[in-house]
Amino acid sequence: MWSKNKTCIVLATSYGHRANETLIVNAKKTGVYCLLNALMNIHGVSMCCSPQDAFFTFKNSSLERLILEDYILLRKS
Repeated sequence: MWSKNKTCIVLATSYGHRANETLIVNAKKTGVYCLLNALMNIHGVSMCCSPQDAFFTFKNSSLERLILEDYILLRKS
């Protein structure tokens, strides 16, 4: 949801699609049947365009976790 105008875009997947499989695994672990796919960037830094950009953003932000292909990175508490 964008904070300025409180809108969002809904994306649907089908069985067998990788995003759907990720959603089901996440739901079984957390009880949350929702994944947020958003532009990933830090204010003043360009949008992420590579795994290296995503990792940089993860390290330099307050994100709790980063799912990247077959890997899930969790921030230490």
